[in-house]
Amino acid sequence: KTHYTYNLRDISRVFQGLCFSTPEHYDEPNVFLRLWIHETHRVFCDRLVNDAENEELRAMLALIFV
Repeated sequence: KTHYTYNLRDISRVFQGLCFSTPEHYDEPNVFLRLWIHETHRVFCDRLVNDAENEELRAMLALIFV
């Protein structure tokens, strides 16, 4: 939608959350991918307007595990 404005700061928040992880807890790629999905959801879903858009983002992120 045109009313959403995202910038590099939002993307950097996702990567900042990933950088705080430790190899002891996220040693498998699948677990690290789940962390990436969590961080993406945390950063971007708070800014969505309604539940339909929230579900659309969840569906896009769910395609990663297919």
